[in-house]
Amino acid sequence: MRPLPNRIIVLAGTFALAFVACGDAPEPAPEAAKAEAAPEPVAERPGATIASGVAGGTYHDRYASEIDARVGDWDIAAKETAGSTENLDLLAEAKVELALAQADVFASRIAEEPTVFGPLRIVALLGEECVFVAYRKGSAVDGFEDLAENIGEREAIISLGPENGGMAETWNHLSSVLPEQSNADVDYSDGEAGLEKLAKGEVDAVAWMTDPRNTEHALLRSVRANPDLGLLDIEDERLFVLLAGETNIYIPTTLPVSDGEGESVETVCTPALLLSGPRTPVGLIDALKVAGIGRI
Repeated sequence: MRPLPNRIIVLAGTFALAFVACGDAPEPAPEAAKAEAAPEPVAERPGATIASGVAGGTYHDRYASEIDARVGDWDIAAKETAGSTENLDLLAEAKVELALAQADVFASRIAEEPTVFGPLRIVALLGEECVFVAYRKGSAVDGFEDLAENIGEREAIISLGPENGGMAETWNHLSSVLPEQSNADVDYSDGEAGLEKLAKGEVDAVAWMTDPRNTEHALLRSVRANPDLGLLDIEDERLFVLLAGETNIYIPTTLPVSDGEGESVETVCTPALLLSGPRTPVGLIDALKVAGIGRI
């Protein structure tokens, strides 16, 4: 498998008040001296809003805050949202100036409503979000392709986290590229609750997404701590199609399951995108380019 590619794209004045003690007041300063001592008014930075996902997540806490810190000429406020889908909606409706979104979700929205989402533009690739799928060792599901098969008289069940979250959207896109996977039933339990169901045999797999550098993600730690759980490899050449501008929607890669040498997993990652809309100020886009916004 190819390692993750390095992608660098083009992603009131203050006054001091003096109080004079009782007694003789000093002579007033000449007008010229007053004018010279007066502080220059501070220019107010123009403002913008970036749709950035849930508080506590990589997009909101890391990407949005880093963009604001780097683009000093603009005051860029992070708007908390449910995730990529809502971010794209807000940008298409011109309710925000910038949005963060997964490339696979963006591709799905363009396919569904090209006139609405086609005008949005990729400003930068900020990093990657990778898919992890946990399974119960010794169960009927010990390969990613097994999720497409029935288990006895029922469909396989995969837990994806919140219904409006990034993993749920990614599963929708994966299933559109790999239609057989749509045979699986889905569960929308939160991550840890999903792993509890997996351990009890109530679901057959649990999927989530995170930055590949985050080897201490809570769910990954939980899988490592349970000898009955493991991670499924994802390998299918049909996934490696391109987005506009020859940006891979999914990038095949080998990821370590923990820091240092040891177990690894074959999976796919999707770029984390910074996007602008038709009404995004040109000055803001120029400021992003000057700041060298790219991989964060």
